[in-house]
Amino acid sequence: QLGADGRSRASRPLRVAGHFPVQVRVVNLQPLAPGDLVEDDHRLRRLFRRRTLVVAERFPVDAGLPRVDPLLDELAEEQSMSLRRFYMQRLQELGAVALEAALSRLRDSRWYFVRNLLVLLRTFDDPSVVRHISRLHQHPHPKVRHEMLRTLLHFQDPEADRILYTYLKHKDRELRLTGIRLAAQSRNPGVLKLLLEFLDK
Repeated sequence: QLGADGRSRASRPLRVAGHFPVQVRVVNLQPLAPGDLVEDDHRLRRLFRRRTLVVAERFPVDAGLPRVDPLLDELAEEQSMSLRRFYMQRLQELGAVALEAALSRLRDSRWYFVRNLLVLLRTFDDPSVVRHISRLHQHPHPKVRHEMLRTLLHFQDPEADRILYTYLKHKDRELRLTGIRLAAQSRNPGVLKLLLEFLDK
């Protein structure tokens, strides 16, 4: 229920397409400022959606809400870290269907979205994602390559140790520092020995 100022008064039950009521709450709700009014309907809907974030406490599975693709679309464009975290949490709750959708978008041209997809994929804790992400070692953006390595290390994939070893031996100082930061996640004795050699210098 909304007050006269456009803010939420309280949570209320909601019935979705004949299913049993579910509890929702409206958070981060702010009235639109005069300068926010835009003629383009699509922009207005996006602005309103960002200002009125509806959080489903529990939806019946067969209600089909929330949908995966719209959440991924919002994740790709959202600049707020807290909202990106919110979208990732909702996607994680959707399980396998969200995992498959995230894998299908790894070829996206936006490096920051691909990096966030890798962070999301780790949260599912499903080792099967490894065979889908290894090719990102050749990604043109270093932050994607580093996030891919973190993901391989998370799943203790042997390829991670090979890549990590090349980082630690690389002539580029930034790559060596990245390797040092990530080496603690490895269980490979050779990698840990090399890391100790760096620390002794």
